[in-house]
Amino acid sequence: MNGSAPYQRPASVEIPTSPRNQTGFSTFQPIAPPVNTTQNRTRAASRSLNFVVPNDGREHDPLQRWKGAPVFAWGVGGTLVTSFPKDVPRYGMNQNVPMIIRSPGEVKIANIKTVDPLPERLTSFPGPLKGKSKKKDVINWLNAGVALLEQDASYLRTLHNLSHEDKRLEERILLWKILRVFIENDGMLEGNPAVDKAVRDVMSPGLDDNNASETAIYATGADLSGISQSSNSASRSDPVDPTSVDQLRKHLLRGEREKAVWEAVDKRLWAHAMLISNTVSRDLYRQVAQEFVQKEVRNIGDNTESLAALYEIFAGNFEESIDELVPPSARAGFQMVSTSSSTGPSKDATEGLDRWRETLGLVLSNRSADDVQALNALGKLLSGYGRAEAAHICYLFARSVSSFGGIDDPASSIVLVGSDHLRQPFEFDKEMEPILLSEVFEYGMSLASTGNIAVSYPHFIRGPK
Repeated sequence: MNGSAPYQRPASVEIPTSPRNQTGFSTFQPIAPPVNTTQNRTRAASRSLNFVVPNDGREHDPLQRWKGAPVFAWGVGGTLVTSFPKDVPRYGMNQNVPMIIRSPGEVKIANIKTVDPLPERLTSFPGPLKGKSKKKDVINWLNAGVALLEQDASYLRTLHNLSHEDKRLEERILLWKILRVFIENDGMLEGNPAVDKAVRDVMSPGLDDNNASETAIYATGADLSGISQSSNSASRSDPVDPTSVDQLRKHLLRGEREKAVWEAVDKRLWAHAMLISNTVSRDLYRQVAQEFVQKEVRNIGDNTESLAALYEIFAGNFEESIDELVPPSARAGFQMVSTSSSTGPSKDATEGLDRWRETLGLVLSNRSADDVQALNALGKLLSGYGRAEAAHICYLFARSVSSFGGIDDPASSIVLVGSDHLRQPFEFDKEMEPILLSEVFEYGMSLASTGNIAVSYPHFIRGPK
């Protein structure tokens, strides 16, 4: 034993932090129990049922189906069939816990309409819709639905900052109103002064003198449904430099019209630039219009997004017009840095999206060739930000170029009116309201007198009730 190698103590014993080297260390010092920081809760034994095992052969079932289980089944027309096992306690001698005899329960039949009733505006739907005799009933149903929705949205008047869902609620009401105009005018949303005025009363309430008393639902704070006012606009005019005009004349004498255009743009001679560019090419005219919007319209003051978008549409820049509402860099997720000379808090780059209603109103009141392409692009922009109701309103006005199809078609703009099939591909068809609104839309299309507008959408058709 003495010739064996000495025991090598662990190195951790010699380090200063070892408890053996600390003063007052005792090998018999008890270790304090850990402090319980969790809040104590009342504990009780889980309820366990002692079943009386049958003796008629069912006791040999490995699944123990003799214990019973709840039964639920759907029937025709929303019928519900339910049955729950029935427990009968049996107490024996010197037993604190009873034995349970389980037997089949009562079979009950109910209807989903009584278990989970739908809102009144849905249950009173006058469908199936066929023939012009239903027109009055549909209008009355839409009027009642709008009244109920506006009553539910009355709290928006007191809010100064609206959430995403608050905005969608207001846009949902707008969608119902536009569909009402659609039915009242036999499937038309444009084409005559009466329809144009009805649409304008919905999109821009209070614009006409006769409707000055009508106020928007959330006109306070958010300022989303009325006509926006520029807060820092100022009157400015640039003096005309005779030298610049003389330089333009020299370019034109040489036949250098494109040089003359950009010379006019650099000198901010916009009338000269647009007149000359219009004689060169359509693409050059669009470029000049874009420069004009960026350097003149957007710098006038705040809340000029809708006017800038309208001017882009006038110039034929349909797809680019939505860039005036939400810049491409903001849509890509980049942080925007404001270059505005005005003082005050920085502006969210996506705030221009809330000007969609004013933009749509400007376009509808100032129609130009192929402007439906811009409305379709505006709908895609709104849909990308989860504003399905607002997007569908734009698609309704651009239905000649928008795609109405099934969920299996990736190019479909609308599958069910008022539902977001892009963000909710598995839940969008579980609500009754979009199905009913889709039937209303198809019914409006059937009322249209012109054959090129009355297009059938088979996936909207619902079976008879």
